[in-house]
Amino acid sequence: RDFCLSRGLGDVYKRQIVDLRGCGLGLMTQITPSLIKKLSSLLEPFPVRVRAIHLVHPPKGIETAFKVFMSVCHEKLRSRVMMHENFEALQKFVDKKHLPLEYGGTNKSIPVIVDEWRDLLVKNRDWFLEDANYRIENLSSGAADNNGTLFGAEGSFRSLNID
Repeated sequence: RDFCLSRGLGDVYKRQIVDLRGCGLGLMTQITPSLIKKLSSLLEPFPVRVRAIHLVHPPKGIETAFKVFMSVCHEKLRSRVMMHENFEALQKFVDKKHLPLEYGGTNKSIPVIVDEWRDLLVKNRDWFLEDANYRIENLSSGAADNNGTLFGAEGSFRSLNID
């Protein structure tokens, strides 16, 4: 139930709200230390300056997994990820005018927001198709096999003794 709040809200747009209602502990058993490390590696260079990630309605027992995840993240990200028991607690950080009706706010409902975003994406279809032409290819010969490595980072690390 992750959603974008609305277009043109500036700083508020950079706040992500993830409703974890309905997620059970079965989901938590799939989170391994390797996955946590990969996720934190992806979030650090993320091209959007995320101001905050709000997790709402966490399942019971997620606190431990959350603490482990946060322990491998850098301090800046740790300060931006928050967990809230309900939407009332979330409203201390996000104004009601930016929240959809289903979340106790005064903004549009989620289906209306989804339809607006779908229309915007379809309207800009040509741009997305054109954007696919601007990619960087790995032209190095003998590319390393990425199986079992963290984003292809393999090799040896040697210490240099400089006198």
